[in-house]
Amino acid sequence: MIVCLAVISKANAPLLVRTYVDPSLGEDQADTTIRFHHIVHTSLDVVQEARAGDRHVPACRRWCAATRDMFLGHLCPMDEYEVYGYVTSTQVKILAVLEETVTSRKSELAALLHTIHGFYVNYQLNPFSPLNQPIGSERFKLAVDRQVNGYNADIG
Repeated sequence: MIVCLAVISKANAPLLVRTYVDPSLGEDQADTTIRFHHIVHTSLDVVQEARAGDRHVPACRRWCAATRDMFLGHLCPMDEYEVYGYVTSTQVKILAVLEETVTSRKSELAALLHTIHGFYVNYQLNPFSPLNQPIGSERFKLAVDRQVNGYNADIG
């Protein structure tokens, strides 16, 4: 189950961070958001190493072997979560944080991240969308939420 999805700019600034944690669990929403910001930001080091071609990084071996596939796959474990990555040709990163206990279906996750990349492209095609600024579009957020909730429903 995806518990967080983040879109990160080329300069590693968060453009969008969405959390999908059940509020009935009693966790403070602000604490949860900060925790996922930390997890996402920490995993950016692995993305950078993979893109630089460090063959000691498992994600890099997979990425280099897959020619120029944008889906990096599993990046790293963080606490009780697993982080998966997708990097566009313009260096925008889309990261998904999944619960460790759930077996992920990588092909479906890759398709989901590819779809979200398409949403991001459509968002940027709007001449009124600010470049390299946090995404404020409710339409974009709703589309992302719909895709993630659909993925989570299929998994759960």
